[in-house]
Amino acid sequence: MSPPSHDERLRQELETLRTELAELRAVQRRHEQTEAGLQALELQLAGIIHSAMDAIITVDAEQRVVLFNVAAEKMFGYQAADMLGAPLDRLIPVRSRPAHQHYIHQFSQNHKTGRRVGNLGAISGLRANGEEFPIEASISHAEVGGDALFTVILRDISERVKSKTMLQETQRTLTTLIKHLSGMVYRCRNDRDWSMLFVSEGCQQLTGYLPEEFLEQGTVSYGRDVILKDDRERIWQEVQAANAKGSSYQLSYRIKTVDGSIKWVWEQGSGVAGHDQTVHALEGYVFDITQEKILEDRLRKTERLAELGTLASGMAHEIGTPMNVILGRAEYLMRKTTDGKAKEGLTTIITQVERITKIMNQLLSFARKRPIERSAIHLKAVLDNVFDIMHERFIKHGIGIELIAKDHVPSVFADADQLSQVFLNISINACHAMANGGMLTTVIQKSGHHVCVSISDTGEGIPAENLSRLFDPFFTTKPVGEGTGLGLTVVHGIIQEHDGRITVESELGQGTTFHIFLPIYPLSK
Repeated sequence: MSPPSHDERLRQELETLRTELAELRAVQRRHEQTEAGLQALELQLAGIIHSAMDAIITVDAEQRVVLFNVAAEKMFGYQAADMLGAPLDRLIPVRSRPAHQHYIHQFSQNHKTGRRVGNLGAISGLRANGEEFPIEASISHAEVGGDALFTVILRDISERVKSKTMLQETQRTLTTLIKHLSGMVYRCRNDRDWSMLFVSEGCQQLTGYLPEEFLEQGTVSYGRDVILKDDRERIWQEVQAANAKGSSYQLSYRIKTVDGSIKWVWEQGSGVAGHDQTVHALEGYVFDITQEKILEDRLRKTERLAELGTLASGMAHEIGTPMNVILGRAEYLMRKTTDGKAKEGLTTIITQVERITKIMNQLLSFARKRPIERSAIHLKAVLDNVFDIMHERFIKHGIGIELIAKDHVPSVFADADQLSQVFLNISINACHAMANGGMLTTVIQKSGHHVCVSISDTGEGIPAENLSRLFDPFFTTKPVGEGTGLGLTVVHGIIQEHDGRITVESELGQGTTFHIFLPIYPLSK
């Protein structure tokens, strides 16, 4: 084959040059596109950095600022022009600078190449005006052209910290208030057990149960074990009625404490509705109103006594005069007649008139109490005198007497005659209770700032349902014609006038004990 001609070689070279030129132009176009893409990315990144809500700061290996965005200017109070080339320490409180420098150095040593994001957590920043403030920071490390760059993204969390502090303070205050509140604060399910989700420490003082005994893993149900059975349905209906209206509820009811005692409580609360507007829970508080109930009861009794006193005084006056006339006439006829049947009838009249007169005297005593004539007295002497008066009656009923006076019992400042009436009434009641004989035991002893007299019989006892009414005027369990129901009312009134108190314990078939507490005479040694 003959070698190519000169023209052929020239044509081939031109073709080669044309191909290389086309490739160069393609490379140039790709380079231009890459440059344009890079410029677009740079513009996009600059826009993001400029408009970012968080401060973005980039520093070099010597921790000098090379980028400081608008948010950083607002956060720290410096212009970017003032910060470029400045040390990052300018933005960090003095006490934190060594730790921060150590962290950056350690971060770069552990990650010499590539890019990694770390979390600085909550730290403090330093504004241009010297104010310290809390910030949340994250840091990233990269190497560009062999140079290490660190970019920190910062967020001012002053409001978050302030809100958290306020929330913690509110929770602390609420916890303190609940802890010292006189009563029980609760959150429970809206069910018949009132299943407790939260209950304050006050529940132990109120009910005797520990808080954990009421909670879900506990063994005590407030609705089933604490609220009295007779009150449960009423409480349920009242709470549900309030829930239906979207209003709060106020309740008063009785509870039984861990030791079996009964208390009156007052409760206020409201329902907590869920997304479906159904009340799933209740929140409120409960506190003891037993003493208030006692005072209300005393007030009602006092008002009733005042009304009865007025009535009794009028009755005694209106009936007393005719009875005196009848008694006088009957005694006159008794002296004049010799007829046995007539005398028997007159005796009955005189006996019944004397009984009516005695009742009238009790009514007058009840209506018009004479002033107390106090003096320092020893209760044993008063009781000895009363038992002397009752001696024959005790023997008649087969009742034994035991009087125990403890050593060093102080005297009391009281009216001896009125206390004699108290002990006499209780002794007479004991005789009625021990119709077939028994034992009357009286113990006198010091009890705190009082002298306590406990009078116990071995009689038939008093039914539990009658104990609360025992001191009510005209309440009696005796057959008609055998009692007025005023004896213990008078006893109660006398003890109250002496600033004392009287309580009673009784059980059917086991007898009854009256405890009388009288203040110690202030001058007794």
